[in-house]
Amino acid sequence: MRPEPIVTARLDLLPLRPGHAAEMAVVLADPALHAFIGGSPATPEELRRR
Repeated sequence: MRPEPIVTARLDLLPLRPGHAAEMAVVLADPALHAFIGGSPATPEELRRR
């Protein structure tokens, strides 16, 4: 299965790519998030590798 973008008039949902790692690292760095999922925030490089 290959993820495809979903586009509507008001929203574009894109499959995550390694190029999104820097932006996602900021979003996922919130310590409150890790209180629920455990672990610690990943660096942009760690997210790129994943």
